[in-house]
Amino acid sequence: MFAKGPNYFVSFVVLFSTTQNVGGLAGSALLGSYQTIQARAHAASLADHLLAGDPQVLQRIQSGSGAVAGVIDDPALRGAEGAALLGQKLTAEANILAYNDVFRLVAILALMTAAYLFYRIAWTAYCARQKALQGASA
Repeated sequence: MFAKGPNYFVSFVVLFSTTQNVGGLAGSALLGSYQTIQARAHAASLADHLLAGDPQVLQRIQSGSGAVAGVIDDPALRGAEGAALLGQKLTAEANILAYNDVFRLVAILALMTAAYLFYRIAWTAYCARQKALQGASA
């Protein structure tokens, strides 16, 4: 590259920088999209388990209503506010589960990349050793 002149070096640096930026943005966008999809899936799954007749759900709604009792006088509005607080907790839990999924995906990709690199290094070393053995026997 240096033998062809500084113009090629500048082009290489620009191309390298551009690919680094685009790769970083694309990776971030893909992981962000995956997190959003997983958060929605977990929220739907968690919401399926919330039944209005469940005593634990009613207790959570009532405790949320009690938290805003000093501010809101209307009992129906307090109940709605308690349900909204439960919904916020559900969303927070879904986001935590989604981030766990993102970290798991990144870890799996890293392990697969490490395994592939190990395979390539081992295969290259094996081929070099076989070539050296064939050269020594000839």
